[in-house]
Amino acid sequence: MYPSIQIGHVLLPTFGIFLWAAVLVLVLISALRARLNGLDLVAVVGAVLAGVAGFAVAGWLFHDSLQRPATDSGTSGDALAAVAAMVAWAGVRRVRLLQLADCLAPPFALFIVLVRVGCFLAGCDFGRPTGHAWGVTYTDGLALAWYGTPLGIPLHPTQLYESAVAMVLFGLLIFYQRHLPPEGMVFSAFAASFTACRFFLGFLRGDAGRGFPGPLSASQWLCILAFAAVLLSRVYVRNPSGGRVTRSEVSSHR
Repeated sequence: MYPSIQIGHVLLPTFGIFLWAAVLVLVLISALRARLNGLDLVAVVGAVLAGVAGFAVAGWLFHDSLQRPATDSGTSGDALAAVAAMVAWAGVRRVRLLQLADCLAPPFALFIVLVRVGCFLAGCDFGRPTGHAWGVTYTDGLALAWYGTPLGIPLHPTQLYESAVAMVLFGLLIFYQRHLPPEGMVFSAFAASFTACRFFLGFLRGDAGRGFPGPLSASQWLCILAFAAVLLSRVYVRNPSGGRVTRSEVSSHR
C-alpha cells in the first residue's frame, strides 16, 4: 500500500500522519461531547491532552511509536502511561472517572477507526495469508523494511476488520447512551466488546512482533486481563460493600 507519503522532498510515514489526525479528531469530538453532556470542557479536553502527552512521552522514551507503530506490548505500555496521565488529570480537576470514561468512550472508538486505517495503508499489524477475494497484497519495499510485511502474498486485512468493529461500536455506544444507562456502563460496554473482538481478531494476525507467551499472543493475554478487569469493576460498582449491608443502606429501608 502506502507506508509513506512524500510531500515535496519530505517523506512522512503514513501511520504517523493518521495517528496525529486521529488525535485531532479525538480532541474535537471529546470537546463536542463535553458540551452536549454538560461536562466541564477543560476537564474533558484536558484529560484527552494529558493522555496524548503520556502516550507521546512513553513512545518517545522507549520506542519510535509516534512515527511507526510499536509492538503490541510496547503500544500497551504507552496506553497505560496515557491512562495514568488521564486519571491524574481527573484527580486534579476532581472529575468522576466513570463519568469521564463514558464521555470519552465513543470518541476513542473513532480514534481507533482512523489509527487502524493508517495501519492498513502502512502495512503494519498485517494479517495471516488468505485465499479470500478480499485479501490485500503489499508490494512496497518500505512495508517490508519497516514492519516486516510479506510482499506479494494476499493477507487478511485485519486492520480494516478492527476499524470496522470500532466504527460499529461507535454507533452502538451513541445509541446506547441515549437510553441513559447507569454511570460507567457506556465505557464498560465499549471496553468489554472491543477487547473481546480484538481477542478473536488476534487469531487472524500474522505479524510476529506481538510476542507469544504460551498459546496466545501478548495482546490476546492483555485482552483477557482487560475483559476480566471490566467485569470485576462492574461487580464492585454494583456492590461496593462486598456483599455487606452498610448502615446507610439499613437506614434507607427504615
